[in-house]
Amino acid sequence: ITQSTGGRTNYNFVYVRAGGVVFTVSNEVVVDSKFPTQGHLAYTGPNEVSVSWTSGVQEDAVLMYSTGGSPFQTVSAKTDTYTLDDFRSKCWIKQSPSLSYYRDPGFLHTAIISNLVPNTVYTYTYGTKNGPTSKPISFKSPPPLGKDTPTSVVFYGDMGSSLYISQSNFYGVACVVKYLANQIDNNIGTFDLFLHIGDLSYAEWWAWIWDMWVQEIVPLAGRVPYMVSLGNHEYDYPGQEYTESWTNYGSDSGGECGIPTYKRFDMPWIPESDIWWYSFNYGNLHIVVLSFEHNFTHDSPQWVWLNNDLTSVDRSSTPWVILCTHRPFYSSGDAPSDQVMSDHFRSEMEDLIYQNGVDLVLAGHYHNYERTCPVYKGNCVEKGPIHVVAGTAGIEIGDQWDYPPPSWSMFRMANFGHVHFTAHNSTSLEFVFVGCNDGTVHDTFWINK
Repeated sequence: ITQSTGGRTNYNFVYVRAGGVVFTVSNEVVVDSKFPTQGHLAYTGPNEVSVSWTSGVQEDAVLMYSTGGSPFQTVSAKTDTYTLDDFRSKCWIKQSPSLSYYRDPGFLHTAIISNLVPNTVYTYTYGTKNGPTSKPISFKSPPPLGKDTPTSVVFYGDMGSSLYISQSNFYGVACVVKYLANQIDNNIGTFDLFLHIGDLSYAEWWAWIWDMWVQEIVPLAGRVPYMVSLGNHEYDYPGQEYTESWTNYGSDSGGECGIPTYKRFDMPWIPESDIWWYSFNYGNLHIVVLSFEHNFTHDSPQWVWLNNDLTSVDRSSTPWVILCTHRPFYSSGDAPSDQVMSDHFRSEMEDLIYQNGVDLVLAGHYHNYERTCPVYKGNCVEKGPIHVVAGTAGIEIGDQWDYPPPSWSMFRMANFGHVHFTAHNSTSLEFVFVGCNDGTVHDTFWINK
């Protein structure tokens, strides 16, 4: 139980009868707080990944890795944490959450594995020098960069933890994680990368949920590089830096304002400069991750950065450009305030992504699946980005739609599942939406150049 929930504190089992009456309480179960848990990978550059994990001890954190039966090599880890003072100085401008929901996150460790041979299986374990270490786990190193390198990606948003039932849909999260873990178990090379674009744990200041959720995704994130972005449930808080009369930013993070996300995931963010967007090349893909929880308007730092990024893409090396943002440009979900936000996303950035030939725009936020035609300014066009919403990773599904569907909406459904797309080469990309209960392919299309 300790390993399955990422726990570091002692606990009791409580047997509760109908009506909430406590019948009996077990003896206290003593936990080894030093034991490392929650190991997960991130892509940090060509031939390089990081491994991040959590433990209850600060000193001598190490990672050991090997390939092909060679001796294990040892890498020292950097160690970080966060405290209540981090939240007080950043988030609690107009609202302070209850301290009873706070939990010490322990120590957060990150080690870099560099000089990896592309598309090669490695084994690693992590923990404390001369102390407890994790069970060995294997992963396939990232593919080489290049236009004809087949690259396979899983995408979704809006998950939460099945281990905290009142906060998330138990069936949905367990269904998605189990299905994808089985795919990896059957073939470790099935997926090259995970993109989880916002609304990760839904902890919302119930701090222990971060431990539970990160441990729950270890069968995925411990074996395939797992890249994330901010969503409203990671960042939004009263008094945040950017807001307009038409924005619907609220208090969805519960007062976290991105701090646990930044500290737990080794992404190329620069939060001290309030930069929560990034891009990277992976195989034959150029992937861009935005934050619509921050200023995105024309000539804002994020807009300027995106313009510079898209105009500098080397299509001879990365012919496919994938843009990710938690909140969508296009959705026919029945949510008026979110539709107003999407109107502004399009008015500020749609010309930029259309003129620079973005191929796919991936989003979550709505708890359903929807795909557009190649679309520009609300009209289907011969060449333009296809927009996909897939907020289907486990939080309760929503099926409230606008009727009739807009002309640009090609397919929509309310079902738990994930997107899986493969850029086979420089001219052909295959895309499917897969339900998690039995692996049914509900939607599929190809982009051919």
